[in-house]
Amino acid sequence: MNALMTEEPDPQDSHQAGAAAAVNAAGKPPVDLLNDPLWKALLFMALPATIGFVFNTLYNVVDLIYARSWIGPVGTSTQDALGGTFSLFFLQLGFGIGLYQGTTALISNAYGRADEHEARVLTIQAMIYGMLAGLFVTILGFLVLAPALWQQGLSGTEFRWAAGYMIPIFLGAPLIITNFALYALLSGAGNNRAFGLSLSVAFFLNIGLNYVFMHYFGFGIVGLGIATVLIQGPLNFLYVAYEVRRLGTLRGVRLRDFSPQWPYVRQIAGQAIPASFSMLIVAASVQLINSFAGQYGDGTLGGMSTAARIEQVLLLPIIGIGIGALALIGQNQGAGQMDRVRATFWLTTRVILVFTVFAAAVLMLFPKPLANLIASPGREAQVAADYLFYSGFGAVFFGLLYAATSFKTGMRQPLFAAFANLLRLILLPLIFILTLQQVTTDFIAIPWGILAANILAGIAAYAWVARSVTRL
Repeated sequence: MNALMTEEPDPQDSHQAGAAAAVNAAGKPPVDLLNDPLWKALLFMALPATIGFVFNTLYNVVDLIYARSWIGPVGTSTQDALGGTFSLFFLQLGFGIGLYQGTTALISNAYGRADEHEARVLTIQAMIYGMLAGLFVTILGFLVLAPALWQQGLSGTEFRWAAGYMIPIFLGAPLIITNFALYALLSGAGNNRAFGLSLSVAFFLNIGLNYVFMHYFGFGIVGLGIATVLIQGPLNFLYVAYEVRRLGTLRGVRLRDFSPQWPYVRQIAGQAIPASFSMLIVAASVQLINSFAGQYGDGTLGGMSTAARIEQVLLLPIIGIGIGALALIGQNQGAGQMDRVRATFWLTTRVILVFTVFAAAVLMLFPKPLANLIASPGREAQVAADYLFYSGFGAVFFGLLYAATSFKTGMRQPLFAAFANLLRLILLPLIFILTLQQVTTDFIAIPWGILAANILAGIAAYAWVARSVTRL
């Protein structure tokens, strides 16, 4: 890697190069991540990511609403079927987001050092890694598909619905995951607009294409999966490739340049795999929680899945802020401006706390109206409302944990987030839920256990990181 750099760049040149890259990416005078006020830089990066994540979650809500319009045999639930695919969908999403977060940290650091050539090489190697990771997801997905659905109690028609939804998505995983490498290049250069815009447009495309494949062609639930692959695969690639072309970093790249350079691939894997593992822990957690939900009868799984999607919409600004801080931290670390790195952490914490307090108030004051938006009446809606109420108590602690883990990821220390999520999403919930099930036979043991895990893990993770930030 050092062979790519012939001399030590001047810090002022680093600043100018980072700003120039962002100008090209945005196509207009942008914010300078190295010099402009931090609140402005964070807003510039976080707002598009937040909007994109909100629309991405609403994308899944559209699938749920369409699923309700498909009439199946008496006693079957299309929402239970889609709820059972949530953890499997995260298998593909986890590798994509992991690649995006890990590579963004590396590329933004390269831009901070004014090393655009390294950013170019990192992007090409990240695309190679994305294809390999996508093929792995395709193979692994087909291996675990049936056992994962059976574990959640899906069988017969509901099993066929869930499997039919996931099979096209697993087949499209290589291209879908590779797209995240291009997102990382744009974000690392200071352009999160493409990320937010593509996810927003995908939401509206999903509304139309779901109808076409589900009802016009009569593919049913399988049609929802086909629409997802088409939107998130080739259509998304065409737009992101256009934005990358405007950026100019990959100008002149030829097919022969796409040969593996294993030192770079290993470097990317060192960042992407822990970040992906952190996301896969989310998938494993959903699988774990769904297996507990399956013990409480029909409608519980669908209700909790519905509540999780509503909760995501309200908490997504927090994730968007964390994603927005990645490039800001990475560029300033690369430029050696550690005072701005420290200040970014404290600013991110304050902004996240504002959003989590708001989200907590909404979840605790309006759980039933929120649940009734998309949950089926009866047991499903009641489960969703109860889950949303108790999740409101844990919102602030989730925000503290996310502020800590996003900072560590931006500092190219993604293992911290993986261990923190393993504690919050697997180990502690398992202990608390099993303990609470000895006290009550009601499903409320699940949200109570999750709440206790959020409180303990959030406080511990934030205290640890805040202490390390003061020593930078």
